Amino acid sequence: HETFTGGWGSYLLTMTIISHLQHHPGQGPDHTKAETNLGALLIDYLHLYGLRFNMERIGISVRDGGSFFQKRSQGWADATRPFLLSVEDPKNPASDLARNSFNVRNVQRAFEGAYFSLAVPAATGNTETLLGSILQWDSRWDSAFAEHRLRMYKARQPNPGRGPGSSSGGPGGG
Repeated sequence: HETFTGGWGSYLLTMTIISHLQHHPGQGPDHTKAETNLGALLIDYLHLYGLRFNMERIGISVRDGGSFFQKRSQGWADATRPFLLSVEDPKNPASDLARNSFNVRNVQRAFEGAYFSLAVPAATGNTETLLGSILQWDSRWDSAFAEHRLRMYKARQPNPGRGPGSSSGGPGGG
């Protein structure tokens, strides 16, 4: 997926990874020490950008710790190509790094396919995933991630109705 074919270049990919890391809890099951579980980070990234991220409404900024914004508020909502991803250039905030990623749907499908290949058990009756056969998962991370998301949600509640499911909340955009 090269930029000249409307895909994502390395800089754009790097910005989405940075954004993902900025919003990911990155803590172990007991919340006392930072742990890096690369398998979980990969799966969560593929899930977010392959299945959940609302590219029609939400844009990404990695400045000042990272945030999501309404594309319309930046003037980046393109009625002729609403499906485009929008990523603010941290060196030039007026510039949308992804404005020419017209094949973003192919990138999204590739991430979705990778997610299902790695994270969803095959239809063979085996409950283990491909990634799970390589990496060991500690189920306590599930609750740690959920607790972290709840803390993030509560911290972003200065205005009633602005949560991850609202139109100006998290990456799903409501």
